[in-house]
Amino acid sequence: MWNNAYNWMFFIVLSGFLFIFWLWPSDNNLPQLGNIEPFTMETVQGNQYQLDNDKIKLVTFTTQVVLIFNL
Repeated sequence: MWNNAYNWMFFIVLSGFLFIFWLWPSDNNLPQLGNIEPFTMETVQGNQYQLDNDKIKLVTFTTQVVLIFNL
């Protein structure tokens, strides 16, 4: 039969792998610092709007929905 020390070592190694897997990001939606390339967006009224030198804040809820706030 297995000894008690081997069981504890196996438990610790398995727990370590599970902890690393739990911390691993599931996608690349992590916050990134940097400049955003110029782009044109459409307002709610249907008008085209392009940022000049404004600061914006991007808020991501899922991979498909991004809200842009003009600060």
